[in-house]
Amino acid sequence: EALVELLRALNDSSNRIKDWNDFLVSPCVSWSHVTCRNGNVISLSLASIGFSGTLSSSITKLKYLVS
Repeated sequence: EALVELLRALNDSSNRIKDWNDFLVSPCVSWSHVTCRNGNVISLSLASIGFSGTLSSSITKLKYLVS
């Protein structure tokens, strides 16, 4: 849920990330640009994608995020 909120805030109008979907159970299984450890999101690799927008406060819900 937090990652989908983040994606909406980053204005993915070109639909560069198609697999971030809240219907999928876990982002650790098949979401691109997401790295997990022990089932927790620890890293997002979004720098080279070219998003515009502001980071959503939902990013604070990712309590294991380190980069």
